[in-house]
Amino acid sequence: MATQRPSKSSSSSSSSSTNQAFIIRPARLSDVPLLAIYGRTAYAGTVIMAFLSPHVDKYPEDLDRRFRYQIQKRMASPRNVTVVACEASAPDVPLAYGQFSRVGKDEGAQSFIRSRGVFTRVLLWLWRWWLYVVFTVGFRLWPDRSSDEDHLREFGEWASKDSKTYFDVEGRRERWHAQILTVSPEWQGKGLGRKIMSVVMELARKEGVPVGLFASPVGERLYRKLGFEMLGDFCQRPEGDEGGGGLMIWNPKDGVN
Repeated sequence: MATQRPSKSSSSSSSSSTNQAFIIRPARLSDVPLLAIYGRTAYAGTVIMAFLSPHVDKYPEDLDRRFRYQIQKRMASPRNVTVVACEASAPDVPLAYGQFSRVGKDEGAQSFIRSRGVFTRVLLWLWRWWLYVVFTVGFRLWPDRSSDEDHLREFGEWASKDSKTYFDVEGRRERWHAQILTVSPEWQGKGLGRKIMSVVMELARKEGVPVGLFASPVGERLYRKLGFEMLGDFCQRPEGDEGGGGLMIWNPKDGVN
């Protein structure tokens, strides 16, 4: 099975409510600081934010630093595709972003990794080590005061359990996985999430593999419109979470290889 990476720039119009045009392009390292802020502001006031980062209002920069690390860590993987949406008139200013990973040990996953080229893979390996050293030392010297480390660890355990239950099964192990989709609060409702998701759905369609993800209650509505199906609920939720969202899957119309 062959894989294809997203083109350098693909343009499309926004929803019918506006006349703006948007482009989808690969993310750049210079985008990361703004993307980290979007990660924080998009989840502001939610139950999950209160659970994971209860002191974010007092230490927003600490959480931004954590988001910068997480975004770059994903970008440094040879399995990763990270794209941003921008106005066509302002292509250097990202408004939303998505990060996707080609999961599995099959030939399709290996083909995608090889498509990055030896030189790029070496650079990514060096980048991963640099990130590990710099941020590990940084978090030891300057801890993230915004977050609850025990809750972060607990949440990670929940996610691992859910992933094993719903994705570590035949027909889903080899897939594209949507790691994160975030739209700036000021630009939500303009179709940017749909445009970004079309990138990974097209990659999956060409390969004949599914797309899996963990959906928030808000995200669930978008994913259902795109044809995703609910696999099941989260094994655990933070106190005060009233439900919605869960683990979802999208299968290409031509079936899964």
